[in-house]
Amino acid sequence: MRKYETIIIIDPDLADEDRNSVFERLNDLIPQQGGFLVMLDDWGAKKLAYEINKKTRGYYVRLEYCGTGPL
Repeated sequence: MRKYETIIIIDPDLADEDRNSVFERLNDLIPQQGGFLVMLDDWGAKKLAYEINKKTRGYYVRLEYCGTGPL
């Protein structure tokens, strides 16, 4: 198995419930593809290096997970 690291940026205006829903979907998706989540590191809202979709801030989350091929 290979170890992967991914940083995702979520809309900072999402409600906590919606943000938690995204985390739950990630927790479900990785095992469905034959992998497992090692760590979900919540970095919180931070300023973006440049504007994306008229947003200057983003909610950062870092994932570490292990998996095979298509993951």
